[in-house]
Amino acid sequence: MPNKGPGVILILILMLSSLLPVVPHAEGQGYSWIRECSVYIVAVSSGGGGVAGNLTVRVAYPGSGRVYISTSPASMVDTQGSARIAAFAASLLAGVDMTQYDFFYDIQSDSIIIGGPSAGFAMALATLLALENVTCGRYFAVTGMIQPDTSIGPVGGLKEKLEAASSVGVKLFMIPAGQEVYTYYQTKYERIGPFVRVEKVPVSVNLTEYGSELGVRVESVASLEEGFRLVANRSITTPASDVTIPEYAKDAIYSFIEYANRTVNNIVSNLVNADNSYIKKLVGNATSAINDAKSLYDNGLTYQAALRAVNSLEYAFTAMYADQAIENSYKITGIVQEVNATINATYNELSQQTAGLTPLEVETLAKAWAKLAIGAYYYQLAVKMLDVKGGEYYLPISFGGVDPTPLQYLSEGKVLSLWAEFWYNLTKVIPSQGPGVSESRLEQVSRLLEAEARSTTAYLQTLLQEAGADTGKAELPLFLSEQALTTDNPIARIGFSIESIALTTAVIHDTFTLDPVRTATQLSTLASTLYKRVDGDSIQIPLLLGVVYHSDNAKTSVLASSRAVLYGWLAWELSNSNITSTTTTMPPVSETTTTPIQSPSPTSTTPQPTTSETGNEHAMSPAYPLVMGVIAILSLFLGIIIGGLTLRK
Repeated sequence: MPNKGPGVILILILMLSSLLPVVPHAEGQGYSWIRECSVYIVAVSSGGGGVAGNLTVRVAYPGSGRVYISTSPASMVDTQGSARIAAFAASLLAGVDMTQYDFFYDIQSDSIIIGGPSAGFAMALATLLALENVTCGRYFAVTGMIQPDTSIGPVGGLKEKLEAASSVGVKLFMIPAGQEVYTYYQTKYERIGPFVRVEKVPVSVNLTEYGSELGVRVESVASLEEGFRLVANRSITTPASDVTIPEYAKDAIYSFIEYANRTVNNIVSNLVNADNSYIKKLVGNATSAINDAKSLYDNGLTYQAALRAVNSLEYAFTAMYADQAIENSYKITGIVQEVNATINATYNELSQQTAGLTPLEVETLAKAWAKLAIGAYYYQLAVKMLDVKGGEYYLPISFGGVDPTPLQYLSEGKVLSLWAEFWYNLTKVIPSQGPGVSESRLEQVSRLLEAEARSTTAYLQTLLQEAGADTGKAELPLFLSEQALTTDNPIARIGFSIESIALTTAVIHDTFTLDPVRTATQLSTLASTLYKRVDGDSIQIPLLLGVVYHSDNAKTSVLASSRAVLYGWLAWELSNSNITSTTTTMPPVSETTTTPIQSPSPTSTTPQPTTSETGNEHAMSPAYPLVMGVIAILSLFLGIIIGGLTLRK
């Protein structure tokens, strides 16, 4: 009878090897610590019903800004984009540099397909809780899309998601502000003789009341910070405080208003067809706008004054171009060439200044690039509308007469290039404030913003198409994100991306009637907090907040507050000395992959701390993976040796 002893030993060794701790992907990278947060997520299944799943987020330090996502079942591309935006927004609010961490998202759901950005808010909130080292709970669930500026956007299927949250015992359900009353379509069948009539009937439900019936408290939130406050019972942002516009910026704006006044007066005095009704109306608008600009400046509304001066120039140049078109039988080749030359001249100026800039100079020059890009966009729109005859440009003529729209677009192209030049000139009078930002850091930050812009504009297009809304609203944000992708200039990339993201946020809140006033208020508070973080070292924040505080237009307020947050993030990101000193060794950032990671079961409870001091933080010795690997290899070799001896016998 053969000796079974060695065989038994072999089996025991192999079993021992299989029981050795398996190092998850996130824990095998030599991180100093890993924090994790597991929360419920809710979705709508392919069958149309609500389904609850599990989201586990791990934040690892030190990292390099990579974003990994593992889903079961497979996810759509927009879910991956939402993960990247979630990491960005949570890092912004927490006041940490995203490129110093790695982020791992594991989504488990019974839904056949996890699609759409509705998990974005959940991913951002769980990430923020991990960054802030707040113990996660299983009593809440959230739904909503997340924007890079931390605002919450609309999602569908809210009734079904609320029901799914209730089914797993959730007591608090957060939804996007403005969607408290949710409308869905119910199929109605009516028999008419041998035929059946099928009709989709709209049904509205008050989610707050419906949640109360289900035993769930429904809260609407406009920003990531509002959601965090409900869970953590504390705030990250601080109440808005006074912000100060630098005197040199005030002086520059005053000079711009004076320039606009002289230009408007000069154009008006040289008009040949001043009695033309269209031109006369434009002149009246230009005169009114420049007078408003002077009055606003005198009343301390500095930036609003500058914007009205820009308006006055647009009216005046349109009047001048209309006058020239009439005089030349609607041939406007010379106007097209003149506007093109102005844009190119400003482009050449901006291109000269790219290296060795301080954070404040980068912020200001990025603004210049953004305005120039929008000017180029309107110039291109104008040219596409024109008739071309014999190599000459003419205004289009239809049965309704001459269409002056191209003249308005050309005027915007001209004036916005002049406005961009203003920001370029402003960089020259900013007081010197220390060493410039390294080129590697500019490249890194610009690529991070560019990735955010691509994700947000891609979803905006989809959202507008699915809702049957005007998809033309996405054209300018998309144009800017495309320019960010193709340009080699990192400062231009920053400006294009920030403007694209802010415009996307404004379009979403304007189109889908959420709660724009509340959103602007939340974002302005965050911008004020960022202003404190950089010790007031920002021009954009005080200027833009002035627009928010004194504007009656909700869309304008959202746009200005979103810009203020993003420029505030930029100022902080570039001015942080600890970040700047490590830029030379930074790997690429914002890399989204589908690499799976080991994670708790979808039904696991709140992760337990491994030490008594770190909450949900997992400290780990860098030698741990090495020791475990050596033990596994020795066990394997020992098993092979014993197995060989057994076979010989």
